[in-house]
Amino acid sequence: MYNKNLLKIYITLITLVVSITTIDAALSPSTGLNGSFPATFPELDKVPPSVAAWTAMVDKSKYPNIPPNSVGYSCTPGTVDTYCSFVCTSCSRPETDITYCPKLKDHLKKNNQKATFFVIGSRVFQNPEILQRTVDEGHQVCVHTWSHTPLTTQTDEQIIAEMKWTELAIQKAVNLTPRCMRPPTGDIDDRVRGIVKQLGYKVILWNHDTFDWKSASNTTIPPYDLNWIPQNFTLWAKNQSATTGVISLEHDLYATSASKAPEAMDIVKANGFTALQVSNCSKSSAETRFAFNALTIFSSIAFAMVTGSIIMFT
Repeated sequence: MYNKNLLKIYITLITLVVSITTIDAALSPSTGLNGSFPATFPELDKVPPSVAAWTAMVDKSKYPNIPPNSVGYSCTPGTVDTYCSFVCTSCSRPETDITYCPKLKDHLKKNNQKATFFVIGSRVFQNPEILQRTVDEGHQVCVHTWSHTPLTTQTDEQIIAEMKWTELAIQKAVNLTPRCMRPPTGDIDDRVRGIVKQLGYKVILWNHDTFDWKSASNTTIPPYDLNWIPQNFTLWAKNQSATTGVISLEHDLYATSASKAPEAMDIVKANGFTALQVSNCSKSSAETRFAFNALTIFSSIAFAMVTGSIIMFT
């Protein structure tokens, strides 16, 4: 019989976007609600330009010379997973409408729960005030890249740019530098791991998935049943043979999936589990959670939480 008190359900919130703004030219100086962003930020939702000083931070000799993948998240059945691709084989390495996001935070605040949000740089640029609320209410913030392009499809220089432009946007918005990241679509191999590690980041991935992203499609066969989300959580919470906690991938990108997040979190709490941020689950210190936090001091975390972990929102 397992000790329920030792089994924690880890809920990580990953934010993506609800609406995407297409920009055909360079960003204007007025973009960014708090007025602190320079006009030199990259075009939104496109792979950002590389910066020589950032590229120089990474030593290519310290990670495998793996060529960029032309597909990113597609795998050929029967092939050997030479490069430890998480999407292909769930291989991992040991690692010590934006309008829906505020509604999730309302529920977290009401229940005194803290979570980890993985944010896209383009969304931070557009909505710095939402990220500020995230920080003000004591949540952890991690990087989810600038354009949400699969990282194994990109060059070394592009991967670095995806990380550093997002990092800069977060610094400008809330004066913090995150030390954790989640690769878009979970697309990662040993080359990507080697690059982000040298940039000072820990990779966070999931071990459970409700596939809630299918709820936004009218072409899914059979049609996605939203009740699958709370049903999954109920099964996971009542699994007495489990020996590890749960990190589940969920999305607040769509109204459909986001609407089930509070119910899922309530199931976690009702079954006696403890909800924590990723940093608390991994027992990270404040120094390893953020490289710079001159303005914001995070409160101690009472419990461990799931959204893109039992819930990880993207």
